[in-house]
Parts: sequence; C-alpha cells; structure tokens
Amino acid sequence: MKKSFHLQLHEYFNSVESLSELQLEPTLLMQHAEASYWKTGNDEAILQEFDGQRGFLYHLDVTLEAARMIPLEIDRSDLHILYVLSSDGSLFLYDATADPLTDIAYERARYLYLPPDDYAIELPKGRSQIFGLYFSGRIFRQGNERPYDFLKPLIAAYRDKAAEPQCSIDFRVGPQTKLQIEIICRELRAKQLNNEAFIYAKLIQLIELSLEKVGQEQTKEQHDKRIAVNARNLLALYIEDEGQSASLKRLETDLKLDSDTISRSYKRYFGTTLSDLREELLLEKAKEYLRAGHTATQTAYALNYSSPEAFFHFFKKHAGMTPTIYIRRLRTVEE
Repeated sequence: MKKSFHLQLHEYFNSVESLSELQLEPTLLMQHAEASYWKTGNDEAILQEFDGQRGFLYHLDVTLEAARMIPLEIDRSDLHILYVLSSDGSLFLYDATADPLTDIAYERARYLYLPPDDYAIELPKGRSQIFGLYFSGRIFRQGNERPYDFLKPLIAAYRDKAAEPQCSIDFRVGPQTKLQIEIICRELRAKQLNNEAFIYAKLIQLIELSLEKVGQEQTKEQHDKRIAVNARNLLALYIEDEGQSASLKRLETDLKLDSDTISRSYKRYFGTTLSDLREELLLEKAKEYLRAGHTATQTAYALNYSSPEAFFHFFKKHAGMTPTIYIRRLRTVEE
C-alpha cells in the first residue's frame, strides 16, 4: 500500500544513524519494518513503518521534555486508526488552520478519515508510545458497515471523497487490543504472500474489537446515567424531606447498590461528587425558604440544623455571604 501518512519528524529532530545513539529503547519491535532514529538534545524518537498491501502500519516511541507540535502531511484519503498505547498526556490533532480536530488520551484510540492536506500532531511532554495503521475504506463494501454505526460518517466521507476530515468517538485500548498489536508487529513478514492475508485478518480483528469496546462503553455509560440520575433525583427528595439531616447512605438502600458504585457512576456521568450535589441542593433549598419570606432562624430549623449558628456557617461558606446579607439583597431588588 502506498505510504500516505508522512510525519515530519525532521522539522524538529535531527536524524541519527542507529539506535545506539539514543537513550530511548523501542517498546516493541515491528519485524521487517523500516526504522528511523531521531534526536534533538534530550528529546528522542524511534519510528518504525511497515508497508503492506492491505494496510500501512507504524509505531512511534518518543520522549520529550516539553509538548511538541510535529507537522503531518497526508497525500491520499484513507481511513486511519490511531492508538495511544502509553503516554503522560493526551495527543492532539490539528488541521491546516491550526484548529483542533480531536484529542486521544492515554490508552484510548480513534478512527480518522483524513483527506489530503497538511495537519499537525501535538505530542505530550514525557514518554509516549503510539501505534497507527491506515487502509482503504473499500474494506467496507456497501452494506457490510451496518453494525459499525460509530464509523458510518467516516465511511460515507471516504466514499464521497469529502474534503473535511472526520473523527470517530474514542474507545478504550485494553490488554486485548495491546496484545493484538504486539502479535501483528511480531509476526510481520516481508514479501510473503501469506503475510498480506495475516495483516488483513488482524485488521478485521482490530476493527471488530473496536466495535466491541465501543459497545461496552455505550452500555456502561447508559448504566452510569441510570444510577447517576436516580441518585440525583432521590437526593433532591431527601433534602426536601429531611433538610441537612439527609444522608447519602440512604441511597444504598433505595438503589440497592453500595456507596462506592453509586459515587463512581455519579462522578463519571456528571463530573462532580455526590457530596457537592448535597451541599448544592441544601443551599438552593435554604435560598428558597429565604425568598419565601422565612427568617434565617426559621430556615435553620426548617432544614433541621441544630442551631441557627450552624446554618449561618454553612450558608456563608457556600453562598459567600451571610443569610442576613442575602435577605437584605433580596429586599433591595424588590424595591
């Protein structure tokens, strides 16, 4: 397959003759690949590339003292899979106008449709290991892409020769995916007919595995959403019923789940903690009482505080003002 993915390492690194000139060691060896070695100061890179008829494969080891933008030239439309096998940060892909296209975090991957153009990859500070492959979109014949909903926009873009790049949702790179990649790199054979069948079979396996990973995450997200939304709604009712006496432990009984599971699902879905939600709901309930004309003391007891002082301390901490000042501001607005 003709090479169409040109990572312009020479724009930053100097080429060196051999691996012996680097401190960096390859994390895996791609058999019969063409290797190049790069160094600038303490920054180093090893690029291995294998040209197969069914797909072009590459593996990059890199270590950087600071994040670095590397130009990328694409000279033919293909479908790409880009895996960040290990990294100290996220990888970012930019288009020709330096607008961000996508990012890929540690142990994540994405499919890309990249039409011919100039791009740039921002590599993070630290050590990174990246594996990629690209192939003709004709592997998806009309109709056989039906199970791959998350790839349909990319396949359509390839068939239409679209001028705009496309990115899939990202998916997890776990032990199974890493082992598949290791096997591919280990078993590559140069100029052997059965090698092309091997590459094609492994490509299909990686595509099927990515479908499985996407499905697992979508199912997990739905599971997290159900738990998180139920927890939020129940906690709002607890606050309405019990005020500050409302306990997060009650969720375990009502949801029939342990507290760690509930907390993890809530944090993954909403991005905050249940403790933060409890304080937020309690503060909003307190403001509701004060807006309705209750005094600060009446509100304190309505919310089951042991004393007005305890309520005042809570309100000032979370509202940034005392209940008295809040009431005064309400009256000023009304006037």
